[in-house]
Amino acid sequence: MQDLLFSHKSDSSFDLFDNILSGGKKIKQLKKPLFPDQLSSMMFRNFVLPTRSSEQATFLISVQEPHHILLSDSAVYHLLGYCADEIVGRNIHTLCGPSTDSLLLNSCINEVGLGMSSCSQFVLYTKSGSPMKICVRTSPFKNTQGLIMGCALTMSPSEAVTLNEAMRENSCPQAIVSAHAPYSMQTVNIEFSASFGIMPQLAAGMPIYSVRGPRCGLDDWSLLFRSAAAGQVSEATVSTRTAFSPDFSFKLRCVPVVDNDNGRIAHVVAIFLPAAPPAQPLTNDALLLRLIMAGFCSGSPQHAAAAAAVHLDASSADPSPPP
Repeated sequence: MQDLLFSHKSDSSFDLFDNILSGGKKIKQLKKPLFPDQLSSMMFRNFVLPTRSSEQATFLISVQEPHHILLSDSAVYHLLGYCADEIVGRNIHTLCGPSTDSLLLNSCINEVGLGMSSCSQFVLYTKSGSPMKICVRTSPFKNTQGLIMGCALTMSPSEAVTLNEAMRENSCPQAIVSAHAPYSMQTVNIEFSASFGIMPQLAAGMPIYSVRGPRCGLDDWSLLFRSAAAGQVSEATVSTRTAFSPDFSFKLRCVPVVDNDNGRIAHVVAIFLPAAPPAQPLTNDALLLRLIMAGFCSGSPQHAAAAAAVHLDASSADPSPPP
């Protein structure tokens, strides 16, 4: 078994899980689920998964309570201060503290045994005892025969906001949207109604795609909301259909929303930001410099003042209609 573990050279943690759980002769001979009885977490104690990202730690967790950590990559050190070899073999509640909803964490892992995935925010604790808001994603880890062998769990710093924070006044159009397709709007602010011509009572229940413009496909929007539902802030410039234009560009920012510090990501706040910063009026000095560089004046105060007056008159005049 040790030879099997240390001979694998793949950089993919989940490919490595496949090799461990279905590639060894001893494991192939087992007919019942491996965790926790037939496969002790101690057999993985000296094994460290390759690091995926310093911002994301990956674990394999037993689906049966008390949910022992069977595998961990080394990124857990950067995230929570633990070395992988000291966290493997303990149960997941090692990372919990007084502000952690342990019952919800148990529920998320138990659901994996039923083939369900989830994404939630939890207050977890570093080795030094400091609380951190962590995005926790759980999903079934299956062997090549399709049997659920454990819970694949990833952790990363949370980018979610609470529902109260999402509901705060915003000068930009925004909508609180369901985190699941078809991403139905639940509430919108006044700016949203003014921009898109949809009253709040009519917006409730409508899919956010209702304001999609002609230059943006459903897949483009769906990707933004799927990323937010997975706990990551996503942003892209999109085409929208507003009350004033059939094709108007906004920078759409999608932010994951939780009901409180420990909670599932059930909502996404969609914020429609200006696609480009508004143009600032030129100062006299900046206008003079542009006129000099364009060859309209020599730089003398009298010449600059006259050229500036002509330039301002021309820029404020209505353009002549095309022939």
